[in-house]
Amino acid sequence: MDWGTEIGTTRYLFERVNPRKQDGDGVISYDSKIANVPVRVYQPKSTTEDAELPVIVYFHGGGMVMGSVNSYDETTRYLATALKIKIVSVGYRLAPEHPFPIPVQDCIAVTKAILQSPSEYNIDVSKVAVVGDSAGGNLAAAVAQKLARAENIPNLNFQGLIYPALQSLDFNLPSFLQNNRVLGHDRLQSIRFRLNYGLGSADPTNVEIVLGGELLRHVENTDKAYLLSYLNASHIPQRFKEREYKTNVSRTEGHPLPQKLYKTFTNPSFMPLLRKDLQGLADTYIMTCEFDMLRDDGILYARRLKKAGVEVKWDHIESGFHGVFSLGENYEAGKEAREKFIAYTKKKFEL
Repeated sequence: MDWGTEIGTTRYLFERVNPRKQDGDGVISYDSKIANVPVRVYQPKSTTEDAELPVIVYFHGGGMVMGSVNSYDETTRYLATALKIKIVSVGYRLAPEHPFPIPVQDCIAVTKAILQSPSEYNIDVSKVAVVGDSAGGNLAAAVAQKLARAENIPNLNFQGLIYPALQSLDFNLPSFLQNNRVLGHDRLQSIRFRLNYGLGSADPTNVEIVLGGELLRHVENTDKAYLLSYLNASHIPQRFKEREYKTNVSRTEGHPLPQKLYKTFTNPSFMPLLRKDLQGLADTYIMTCEFDMLRDDGILYARRLKKAGVEVKWDHIESGFHGVFSLGENYEAGKEAREKFIAYTKKKFEL
């Protein structure tokens, strides 16, 4: 099966497994557009028309190539019900049809519109957060970085990053090697997702360049060599290295390096862990899971944010795996993940 067909099939199955639910449990939902981007809005039924509510702007996961407001309906509906606030679920455009920077631009546009015109959307502008899981965590981090440096934009209350994908240079970090193929989530698939997002296609040669570490070694010999310090596995606590894993398992040599690949994969708007200056960012919630390839991305970003003076709350789900937040009540780890995030949000929004 070629990758284009695989994406189409995966999208179809993803949507079929996660259908939209009926309104209930005190929540109403409706589809709309903000800044010309499709969104689904959830809010309490009991809310008066002019009530100003806290809001989470939610960016779904799916590797930037799949997922939708429909497939994430259960997750966002749960948050609206549990928190009794407004949720704006963003239907950003997907790669490979709409590669970087289009998805992040869609997410910035929606968040910016809400922050600049809160009365239009009945929002308490002091209680606006961007939240996402997996690829959506990448987008939430990128949006928070962009808006922190924008003029005349109110500050976010917090950014919530749930097992976020934050770098695409080093796929030999301990978590990538320990958790490769856990529940069908593997390094090869992850790299294909990043290439489809970044370049609009997953050329097999580029897959080899990234998986084999050639891109990482090229960066080491450029003026962006400082990026490697952000990915240093020595910054990962020893307890996360106790499970056995092999290093440098896919090393390759000799491929010509496409400049677009280099420029995109070292762009911090593409992978936010690579942002040089993290000072002044919104308070941050980061969730990692033990059995997840993206675990170390979150650990490394939490460390860098704390060093930059950002207030960080980091929760680690010891029995968690990638995607568990969306599975919620079906797993104890999912319940734990949701409960921890709900507790943090209630504290930040003073609910």
